[in-house]
Amino acid sequence: MAAYEILDAPGGSVINIIIVTHDTTAEEEAYLNDTYGSGFWRLAPDPPAPPITMAQVDAERDRRKHLDLTFDVDTNSKVFQADRASQIHMHEAAVWALKAVEAGAVVDDYRWNSNTEDFQWILADNSLLLMDAHEMIALWAEVSKRNTQLQLKGRALKDMSPIPMNYTDNSFWE
Repeated sequence: MAAYEILDAPGGSVINIIIVTHDTTAEEEAYLNDTYGSGFWRLAPDPPAPPITMAQVDAERDRRKHLDLTFDVDTNSKVFQADRASQIHMHEAAVWALKAVEAGAVVDDYRWNSNTEDFQWILADNSLLLMDAHEMIALWAEVSKRNTQLQLKGRALKDMSPIPMNYTDNSFWE
């Protein structure tokens, strides 16, 4: 698709615009020269991209909130799913973990959620990870910290005028 601006004089003001819905040919450009005269038409510049909206920034923030999260457990980095459902489940488990710590659960006590079974979390690779109550609370704190940082980074982007076209670049979010 192309647009041609018809000018009142070579290099002058635009008096009309012709839009074609296909790539133009040399014959069409010759027709413009014959009809309007050489210099009385030009290929119109591409229209500017629409400005980035706050809703687009919010969508990018939310996408990033739900990316997998790498978290150290017992000095080993583990990858946790952090989609919406996983974060709700993490929060629920952290609430129970906090209650267990208040009731006396100690580090390496994996039965803080049950007297008969160790507490295990399903990681992003579908493996199981034993977690004590303190680790569960720390995991939720890390998720909460990341979400807060993303909220603030998104807010800083929305305060820019205009919002940069490359707002999805990691440099704005890290």
